[in-house]
Amino acid sequence: MKKQLYEHMKGDLLDQMYAHSQTAHKKFSSEHQSNAVAMSLALHNAVEEQGQGGSSSPSRGAMAKKDAEEMQRAIDACTKMVSRITDGEEVHKLVMRTFQELWFAPAQTVAPPGEEQPDAQLPAAELAARAKQLVAVVSKSGGANGRAALRELLEKVMTPPAEATKDKSHKEHEATLDVCAQLVGQLVEDLLTLDESGALNAESPAEERATAREALSNSLLALSLFCQARPQLLLPHMELLPAYLQHDGHAPAVFHVCDILASLLEIADHPPKALLERLETLLGALIFRVPEGLLRGAIAALCATVAKSHNHQLLHEALARLFQMMTRARDPAQVGISRPLSHKPTVSQAHGCVNAHLVAFVTTCARDTFQMSRC
Repeated sequence: MKKQLYEHMKGDLLDQMYAHSQTAHKKFSSEHQSNAVAMSLALHNAVEEQGQGGSSSPSRGAMAKKDAEEMQRAIDACTKMVSRITDGEEVHKLVMRTFQELWFAPAQTVAPPGEEQPDAQLPAAELAARAKQLVAVVSKSGGANGRAALRELLEKVMTPPAEATKDKSHKEHEATLDVCAQLVGQLVEDLLTLDESGALNAESPAEERATAREALSNSLLALSLFCQARPQLLLPHMELLPAYLQHDGHAPAVFHVCDILASLLEIADHPPKALLERLETLLGALIFRVPEGLLRGAIAALCATVAKSHNHQLLHEALARLFQMMTRARDPAQVGISRPLSHKPTVSQAHGCVNAHLVAFVTTCARDTFQMSRC
């Protein structure tokens, strides 16, 4: 079967990379075999060597440049592999197995005879390298299709075995979930480090601030994909997220944070009161500042917050004000006219709005809130 598969995929980057995976592992000592960056570079180098019939060693002066180029090639190779996840069952299996070894393999530990294998933390440098490469691949995947492929990859990785018994497959699944939790923790730590660096501040040089904002949005996008696949992983970090709503000048960050918050609040049993009050303040102001493209996400996050805080009056008043601002945006005759938001707006009301569908969404949220407040 493997021979037929390789013949079918002859010449393709994916099968060449996987065909050399065993060789790649042998290039490293035991303490580095699971290193994400080393693994990906070795896989890609094996492909390059096969295609070029071998390569000569670079000079010392070119080593830094070569390392950077190899790192970029590894990221490009991973991006191409992600795009192949829907190419059929056998290709899917190859992609999943490769990324399982590359990003989600647990730390190698040795348990005493007769004892179960303990859960172990990945070495700090290795965990940081895996998270960095994952974020780079996320940023290069681009577009809805690339994000959908990454989300499917994460969902498949974290899908429990068909029979949840205490056998080897179940233990492997638990180990994978533990690694995913470590990766999420590292992504959050990277966000905190970026925030503490001061590069996001308005006083920072424009170029430095632009780079920091890109890193911020890429890390939040990676966290958003983890949240879509398994939101429970981000629950321990939910109280850190509101801080990034203050970067309302950077639309991608706000978009991802609102998306994450809406999912987390839905499954949170008893969110802290202080967190809910802070979200009410931030989101209640945010819906009047963000551009139209972000408004739906911000309203959804505010609705999810009120669903837990039960402060229906705040939401109803905010949406009523927003609705009136939107309906008079291009129809000054509507100024000073208030209508109950428990009813859908008429065609004449929506005609002068920036986006009639968005107005309908706002009105639906207000109507639902009105109904909840009367229960």
